[in-house]
Amino acid sequence: MMQKRAFTMLELIFVIVIMGILAKFGVDIMQQIYNNFVYSKRTNILQAQSEAAVNQIANRLQNRIKDSVIASTLNHGSYQPLGSNTAAGSTVLEWVGIDYDGWQSLPPLWSGTIDLTDSNGTYLKSPRTSSRSAFYNGGTAAVYFLGSNVDVLSGFGWQAAAFADQSHTMHPVNVGAAQLTPAVGSFVGRDVYEFYQLANSAFAVELNNRVLTLYTDYQPWDGEIYTAGTASTLMENVTTFTFTKVGDIIKLQVCVGDDNFSGEGEYSLCKERTVF
Repeated sequence: MMQKRAFTMLELIFVIVIMGILAKFGVDIMQQIYNNFVYSKRTNILQAQSEAAVNQIANRLQNRIKDSVIASTLNHGSYQPLGSNTAAGSTVLEWVGIDYDGWQSLPPLWSGTIDLTDSNGTYLKSPRTSSRSAFYNGGTAAVYFLGSNVDVLSGFGWQAAAFADQSHTMHPVNVGAAQLTPAVGSFVGRDVYEFYQLANSAFAVELNNRVLTLYTDYQPWDGEIYTAGTASTLMENVTTFTFTKVGDIIKLQVCVGDDNFSGEGEYSLCKERTVF
């Protein structure tokens, strides 16, 4: 005869206890694994976003005229040369950019050299400079002579008044075949140097209402402020954008936040970059 055997009461109690332990700690473990996954994923996203934003700014800054960088408030309300102690409320970084692409193109848009022996007050001889347009949105190009005297606040046009002559750090010019002609005034009585850099746009990065925006295609020497340029959003949910300068070195910091990270409130992740 076949014998049937059932679980004893002790065995059932033991199984129930084991299942209870697994139910209690298993749920906690699974919840912790899920929280770690969410935390890691969101952290990686914030890290990638902040790094992309700070790298875009740094890449633009590498082709700056180093003496042109200023810190300003929204809508260019006030401004100062960028230094180690940026004034409170300065949430906009501005600079004049060198037309690096034009210099690298074939043939080059501009050569960067002046033949001083074949130049006068009405034109500057610039061998290997092309006759192609150097304008952005109808604006005027300008040259910066290496070794010239620099007035950061007024010499680059940050005062929002169009230049009427060639007495400033930046010199508005028309670019022609192997020559530069003054867009305003003349070069008579002005200091002209052998080497120059050509610019056709200033750049600005603005933090306003947690949105980091890049402005391009505006010319301060034409009296324009950055809001007259072309705006493109670099990043949203930006909690901090700071910038300082020591010598020619600029240090940037961009912090991107999540205002409800895993239900625990604000969480920010920051990236820094040094630009030489």
